[in-house]
Amino acid sequence: MSVEKLFDDLFNKYGDEFNWMTVPLSDNSYNKQAEKEIKYGHSLYGKKLIAVAKCESNDDVLYFTENNGEALYIILHLTHSENQDISYPKYILFNNLCEIQKHLEKQYIEEYL
Repeated sequence: MSVEKLFDDLFNKYGDEFNWMTVPLSDNSYNKQAEKEIKYGHSLYGKKLIAVAKCESNDDVLYFTENNGEALYIILHLTHSENQDISYPKYILFNNLCEIQKHLEKQYIEEYL
C-alpha cells in the first residue's frame, strides 16, 4: 500500500468530509516547521522528516522518515510556537501504513462522525 492509496481509500470511504489531505512533495513548509520546532534533545532531533499529509482539523502532520533503513511514519502535532521544552512537539510513531489507516479512521469516527 502507498500513502496515496491509503488516502484514496479513506476519501472514497468517508467522502470530502474526511479531514486529512496529502501534501505535495514540493511543499516544504511543514518540513521546515518541524525542523524549527524539534529542539536538540528531542527524540526526533536530526531526523529527516518528509511531510506526506496534513490534518485539516488540527495541527497534526504525517511525516515519513527512515530509521536504520526501515520506513517509519510519524504524526507530529506542530505547536507553531517557540516552545523550548524538548518533550514538544508530541508525536505518535507508526511502523506501517496499515497502523496509520486504523488510527486515522478511529480518530475521524470518534471526533467527527
